[in-house]
Amino acid sequence: RQTSEGTDVLAPLWQLLDAKVLDSPASAKGGKRLPPLFVGATAGLREQLMQGHLTLADVASFGDALVQRYGDGDRAVKLELLSEQREAALELAAVRYAYEDSDFEGKKAGGSLSGGGKSCQVVWGGGQRDEFMSLDLDLFAA
Repeated sequence: RQTSEGTDVLAPLWQLLDAKVLDSPASAKGGKRLPPLFVGATAGLREQLMQGHLTLADVASFGDALVQRYGDGDRAVKLELLSEQREAALELAAVRYAYEDSDFEGKKAGGSLSGGGKSCQVVWGGGQRDEFMSLDLDLFAA
């Protein structure tokens, strides 16, 4: 998509990703498979879809652009429109990964509180099953 001035609306995002993905030491192949790139779209995008400002075709087009720009056969690239449950599950997985090599005995019982502009997830694990709560909020309207 283009702005009214004819520039790519995603230019700032491409610049950030280029700096982190293409210009990082991990990008030097050296015979190794490049680290995967996963982009999770959350509540802000879900809201844009519900309001009709974006379509699933727009999301697919962005996913294709990610693969074209950063996937070269040596790197797996994926865009996923996350449900509230999937977002919370990935956040809990990240907490568990962060404590994986620690001596903390209760590391599987960890939890997470995270929030963005449109939603907040509270997730905890360690019992019979993982539990989560997703709260809709609109920090941009405040």
